[in-house]
Amino acid sequence: MSDDIAEQVAACWDDVAKRRRAAMNKEYSDVLNSNFNFRCNDELKEDFKQLCKANQTSPTTVLKRYMLDCIRNGRVA
Repeated sequence: MSDDIAEQVAACWDDVAKRRRAAMNKEYSDVLNSNFNFRCNDELKEDFKQLCKANQTSPTTVLKRYMLDCIRNGRVA
């Protein structure tokens, strides 16, 4: 019975690994057809905008890059 369970667990992990590899290699379209709205503290937002500006980028670019990094790494950093 334990061999059956071990095989099922191995198959499950294999499936997870396949999905993760597929996500890591996925190419995303440049079509911007969706919004992602969330609430945050206005001071946090302003400080983040200033940090992005100091690094010659935009909050949108930084957040999209973060999302892609999370997908490709298979975890939220």
